[in-house]
Amino acid sequence: MMFSQAALNATLNATSAILLAVGYAAIRAGKREAHKRFMISAFLVSCTFLVSYLVYHYRVGHVVFKGQGWIRPVYFALLISHTILAAVIVPLILITLRRAWLERFDKHRLIARWTLPLWLYVSITGVIVYVMVYRIYNPSLRASSSIPSVSFPADCSYGHEPLWPAGLSSKQLTETVRLRVIMNADGSISVVRALSGEPVLVEAALDALRQCHIPQAHVQAALVGHESEMNVAFSVNR
Repeated sequence: MMFSQAALNATLNATSAILLAVGYAAIRAGKREAHKRFMISAFLVSCTFLVSYLVYHYRVGHVVFKGQGWIRPVYFALLISHTILAAVIVPLILITLRRAWLERFDKHRLIARWTLPLWLYVSITGVIVYVMVYRIYNPSLRASSSIPSVSFPADCSYGHEPLWPAGLSSKQLTETVRLRVIMNADGSISVVRALSGEPVLVEAALDALRQCHIPQAHVQAALVGHESEMNVAFSVNR
């Protein structure tokens, strides 16, 4: 079973928020060294999150929010504010840390009054966005019936199944990768997460799906915008 990278990203955001809160409590208590350690740790965790986030969305692409009604403007207001402030906070964090490193604590305190609450907001709303997209408004988690299944490369203009990675022995490795996907209206496929399969085969399956585009006439309207399970079978290249 593959781990959920989206859940990992949310965990990193939550960890950053906790470190920030504890670091703030430490400086309020006059514990400067403890404050320094917590804030540097929060910075490193946030950097790890950024790398993981970029890798995840490079692999998966856009993830659709499936909530309907009044929650949609609430979600997008939250998402837009989170995204804008996530960009704004980066230079603020760097300036704040630099001033502390140079021991210019008077100027450090001035900018930290803005940096800390904004950094906390970005970290906390990152967790909230994850919960809304992947947990609360995820129909597959509430469905009582089985998730519909689609096959690969059915009607895919890619034209053939992904080949077994060159130089890799097929012994003791599954030849099928199971993915949770969303079929988009334009015929492209967005991968939500991998369900099973060796990591190297998952990567090969993702590479194939990036090139897959279902002709419009064969797009299954019932599956568009909803999660399905996809089995990607490999041609063994021995």
